[in-house]
Parts: sequence; C-alpha cells; structure tokens
Amino acid sequence: MHFSHILSSPLIVDSPSPSSSSSSLAVPCFFSPTSLKSSSASLPATYFHRYSHPRSLASSLAAVMFPENSVLSDVCATGISGVVAFSCLGFWGEIGKRGIFDQYVLSDLGTEHRLKLIRKLVHINIGLVFILCWPLFSSGLQGAFFASLIPGLNIIRMLLLGLGVYQDEGTIKSMSRHGDRRELLKGPLYYALSITSACIFYWKTSPIAIAVVCNLCAGDGMADIVGRRLGTKKLPYNRNKTIAGSIGMAISGFLASVAYMFYFASFGYIESSGWGMILRFFIISVASALVESLPISTDIDDNLTVSLTSALVAIELLESRLAFRSTSLLSDVCATGISGVVAFSCLGFWGEIGKRGIFDQKLIRKLVHINIGLVFTLCWPLFSSGLQGALFASLIIGVNIIRMLLLGLGVYQDEGTIKSMSRHGDRRELLKGPLYYAIAVTLACIFYWKTSPIAIAVVCNLCAGDGVADIVGRRLGTKKLPYNRNKTIAGSIGMAIAGFLASVAYMFYFASFGYIKNSGWDMILRFFIISIASALVESLPISTAIDDNLTVSLTSALLGTLLF
Repeated sequence: MHFSHILSSPLIVDSPSPSSSSSSLAVPCFFSPTSLKSSSASLPATYFHRYSHPRSLASSLAAVMFPENSVLSDVCATGISGVVAFSCLGFWGEIGKRGIFDQYVLSDLGTEHRLKLIRKLVHINIGLVFILCWPLFSSGLQGAFFASLIPGLNIIRMLLLGLGVYQDEGTIKSMSRHGDRRELLKGPLYYALSITSACIFYWKTSPIAIAVVCNLCAGDGMADIVGRRLGTKKLPYNRNKTIAGSIGMAISGFLASVAYMFYFASFGYIESSGWGMILRFFIISVASALVESLPISTDIDDNLTVSLTSALVAIELLESRLAFRSTSLLSDVCATGISGVVAFSCLGFWGEIGKRGIFDQKLIRKLVHINIGLVFTLCWPLFSSGLQGALFASLIIGVNIIRMLLLGLGVYQDEGTIKSMSRHGDRRELLKGPLYYAIAVTLACIFYWKTSPIAIAVVCNLCAGDGVADIVGRRLGTKKLPYNRNKTIAGSIGMAIAGFLASVAYMFYFASFGYIKNSGWDMILRFFIISIASALVESLPISTAIDDNLTVSLTSALLGTLLF
C-alpha cells in the first residue's frame, strides 16, 4: 500500500464529536456516503471513506466499559476478543484431532487428494467471528492496532508451526490440505495476513474491510464446499473449478457482506445506503468469484487473489477519486488492470466454449456479441471521469482491435476465438463485423464516455439489440420482412425491445453513480425512439450489404446526438 495512503488514513483520529460539521462530496464513489464528519482542520483531505457517525463512540462497547481510559478499554477488548478467537481455534483443533468430520478422497486426473471439510469450516469461521468483535474496540488507530494483535499473533503461530519450531497436530490437521505443516506457510499465512491488513488499514468504519473479510472467509470457504459437493460441471477455462463453486462463492460473499454492512451500520460505524451499497457489494463478490475461478488463483493462492481483488475493486470505486487525487494516473492504471482481467476472462470463457462446441457456432457468436460490450461498459465507473479515464478504458477494446487484425490477417492462431466470433470459422471474417464492433465500442468510449446517454444508446443497441435480433430471428422468426428476405419481423421486434431495455437498465446504473441525470420518462422515451430507429435501419438491405455493426452504431450515435 502506498505510504501516503497510510498517512492519510483517518484512523489517526478517533470518532468525531457530534458537533462536527458535515460536508458533501460531489464525487461519485463506490459506497457513496451521504455525509462525512470532520473533527478538525488538520484532518487529512482523504478523510472520506470512514463513515464516522455521532453514534459510533457512544455505541462502542469499549467506550461503555471504560469511557475514561481508552487504553484500558482496548486492552480488555483485546483480551475478550482473543479468548473468543483462540477458543474457536482450539475448538476446531480438537475436532481435527478426533476426526469428527471424516476425510474424503477425490480423484482428479488419476491423482488422489485427501481433503477435509473441517479445513474450510475453520476458513469460514475464524475471520467472521473475529470481526464480530470489532465493536469492542475504540474507533481510532489505537483500537485498530489492538485488534490486529489477535490475527497478528496467529501469523507468528503459523510461522512457528510451519517452520517446525513447535508442534500442534490438531491445528495442522484443521488448517492444511494434506496434514503437512509446511502448508501453513502458504494459504493459512496469507489468510491471516489479509485479515490483519484489512483490520489495520481499513478498520470497522470502512466497507472495504467488510468486502475483503467476507469474500475471503464466507465466499472462498463456501466455494470449495459447494464446488466439491454440488459441482458436476467444470469451468471451461479451469478444470480445477466448478460452476457451482463459483456461484456459491459469489452468493456467500455477497450475503455475508450485506449482513456485516447492517451489523456495523447498527453501531453507526458506516452509513447503510440501502440498495446502492448492496448492489456494490454484489459487484465486488462477483469480481472476487471470477478471479478465484481463474487458473492464476490456483497457481498463486486464492487467499491472496481474492483479498487483493476485493480490496482493489472497492478501492477503485470507493477511494480512487480522492485517495489518488494527486495520482489519478495510478487510479486509472489500476482500473485498466481490473477491467482488462474481467474483459479478457470473458473472452477466454467464450473461447473455451467455442473450442468445445457446447453451443451452436452462430449462437455462441451472438452470445459473445451481447456479452463483451455490456460487461466492458459495466467497468466504466472504475475509471476517472475525464479524457484520461476514457483513454485508459479504451485501451482494453483497443487491444482487442489489434487482436482482431492479427487473427484476421493470420499473424497468429486462436481457434477458440475465431470460432466464437465468426459465422463460418474463417479467420478473415474477423476483419469485418468483429472489427467494426470493437471500433464502435471504442469510439463510444472515447468520444462520449460514461457521462453521456449517447454512449449508452450506442453500446446497448449494438450489443444487446443487434445480438438478440439474430437469436430471436433465427429461433422465432417465421415471417420475413417484405423489403428484406434476410430479416424477420420477430428479429426486428426483438432487437428494438432488447436494445431499449438494456439502455434503460444502463441509464439507471450510471445514474446511480451520478454520471448522468436520470430524467425519468422523458429520457426513457428518447431511448425507445433510438432503439426503434436502430432496429429499423438494421432491417434494411443496406445493413446486410455493409455491416449492421456499422449501421446500428452510426444510427444510435446520430439520433442520440439529436435527442440528447
């Protein structure tokens, strides 16, 4: 973590007094606070993501115990929390010694692995129980450091056990995959380091800490349990992971995050902003589950990748506008990295689907057409709002333009991508429709960006509208258009509806961040007109003769310019 970021942490002060004045931030943040309290003029400029509240000090259980002596209060809180945490560890250690939860044997490509349910129960339980104790501590840096002593001692314990300095059979059995003490120097050590870092750097007044701990503990823990017991279908891009496990992780991390959001909000440590914050926790959990499913998480360790993903996504959307105010370049670089992983993971996913022939060639091509642009646009709030942010975001699709050129020209081969993006499996097709598609999305990003409804209209009618038109037309279309026998009435209606609904959905999405003004039915009507016009132009013979990726994009942009 950047040193200036640490120095700017509001943990250097305790909870502000009730008399503090409030100020609003006109900056779209991931967890947008309704108001922030400032306790002194010396408070750092980046004091914005801790939702300090007048109730927080009064609600603190530690303050109730010893309101006149915060050090004694935190010492007692450390003792109580330590007893709770190490009692949990002792409990699971005894369970491990007695073998109450049987080991089970799985075979993966002929190799037997002895695994235990208890290991993942410990993984889920310890971190979640620990943060339940955070309200016992004071709200400032002192309280955070006292609380961090508990997982900090566990870091030392993992090191001593892993290095063989002392033995504890129950702990080793309950925290390792194969009963090898050296395993404690990897996953369990990273787990303790992640929770300790979340405690020190974010503490109980930041939703980032909730996101990190809940996705690491509840999310990653349930991914393994659900995947091994219910997962029958492997992920096409990682045969070590299952679809059920990834879904289970996203749901568990999300539900735990929401539960702890309400828990800390009840003490006044954070402002619960209802559905807005719930939606943002959902996005973080989905991103964490996606990264956990990638081969890199197996190669490194998912305790690291999940924690880093949760923290980076939340930081980008919660803190980047102010925490990196003087280094917005760093903010956009991080956003590009996260968005690039998401976009190219989607491409990799559809590429694997294409290789395995799971869907019909034409269907998968349109599923890629719908998916890629819409997922990319979902990542736009990660970037800054100016030209710099737009240019960095456009690099992701810009790289794909170069990729289409190289594949189409035969400079290198990628069978899965060619099958998933072409009509007949011919690489030269990538130099037409797929290339025009990438160029259109890139131009919408650069010239209109996330503050313009025109960008929404272009992307949604191109991706959702044009993609659904082909799928609906081929499956439900029986009546051809009288002026174009290559198109159907059902396809054109499907395009108009899909483009319109996607536009309205993204209108609300970007309005929730404050990027565009949601003008209700007036803007909805304009989106409807654009979608109807785009569907009409797509149905004309000229769209077949040229390419509908071009005609639909141009129609949406030109009409959007007139209406908005």
